[in-house]
Amino acid sequence: MLSAGAIRGKIKTAVESHAVFNAWYSSWNDAKELPSETEEDQVVWLSWHGGREREKTGVAYRTQFIQLLFYRRTASDHSADARDLAVEAADNAAHDIIDLLETDGDIEISDVNVTTRWDERSDVSSGVLLQFKLKDLSGRCLDTTHFQ
Repeated sequence: MLSAGAIRGKIKTAVESHAVFNAWYSSWNDAKELPSETEEDQVVWLSWHGGREREKTGVAYRTQFIQLLFYRRTASDHSADARDLAVEAADNAAHDIIDLLETDGDIEISDVNVTTRWDERSDVSSGVLLQFKLKDLSGRCLDTTHFQ
């Protein structure tokens, strides 16, 4: 059974192994949690939503709806072409991460969605928001040691 922290760890490891978009930041509030200086190409772990799926057999599976921002810093006076290139590079990296995660036999990836983002934050970053559902295939059962 994977915990929320173990799931974050799997995704962080995948991101940090990417050739280009390998700078990992966890930020649910940019003003408080992002450093003032960040890498040019970065991935930001956003807040997640958890859930459960129960099979007819009775086995329950942890699910997590994941959100990652893939950003490339662009000049404040960037052209439309520069914005497009930044977004396309981020999109490629997002799909690379999904491809890698799909090779992990302990999890299942579904409901993948990629949305463009541009001219955000004070450093005028452009990229994509990657959203997907991750299912822990190990299943859950009651752990009576967690109760008195």
